Amino acid sequence: MKTVFIRLDHLGDILLCTPMLHVLAEAGHEIEVVVPKAYAQVFENNPRVKAVYAIEELCPGFPRRWWRLGRWIRERGFEVVLVPNGSDPGVLWASAWSGARTRLAMWGGMVGRITGHR
Repeated sequence: MKTVFIRLDHLGDILLCTPMLHVLAEAGHEIEVVVPKAYAQVFENNPRVKAVYAIEELCPGFPRRWWRLGRWIRERGFEVVLVPNGSDPGVLWASAWSGARTRLAMWGGMVGRITGHR
């Protein structure tokens, strides 16, 4: 299952998510990661991560231009969008726009519910 993991906040929080990526990979997920450029190298040699993308290079102008991220997710054909910190509405709107059939977000609040995240 093709899965994109999007975490745009702090380094410590990103690192704490690595065990989750291990479990997903063991369950058969093909994982690609989107993080801030400063933290991309954390995942570069992770054997469970297929590719790492910096949000600044992937979607210039994010979060104001959130639809670029949604279009990228749609074009890459991800089946699962995983947002461990949904406090940024731009990420949630991009995920909703992506067309992915499974979209999971924690801490999404009202926007998370409006955009149909579980």
